[in-house]
Amino acid sequence: LPEGRDKEKQIRTLKRTLKSIARMQVTKGKAETLQKRITKYHDDICRFIETPDLEWHNNRAERQIRPLVIERKNSFGSDTPQGAERVSILHSVIETCKLQKNDPLQFIGHAVSSTFTNLQNVFKDIPLPIKMAPQNS
Repeated sequence: LPEGRDKEKQIRTLKRTLKSIARMQVTKGKAETLQKRITKYHDDICRFIETPDLEWHNNRAERQIRPLVIERKNSFGSDTPQGAERVSILHSVIETCKLQKNDPLQFIGHAVSSTFTNLQNVFKDIPLPIKMAPQNS
């Protein structure tokens, strides 16, 4: 919807229409199913109307996790829950870097080459596989 007073008026009209549909007397079957869905997802429907950049599908998310799913299948998963968590965190860092247009290898390399104190702060909740001694700068 175009910005401005017309948009606000159309949104109010749509919300009133949705509420009136939710209160209608309907017969059992498809009409009742639709009414229940409108009631259940009222806030979500309005969110899409009020936020035009919000995508109505999850295709982007599905495309983003597809490589992870393929990797998990090819590697037969992680052997432990801790390993799965570490892989998830690593992939989260990589994908976040990509979304922010940062080089993931450069970011991770910088994190690894940091001093021991900084490295502990970056990965404070992840047990490291090796003991690292502080580096002298």
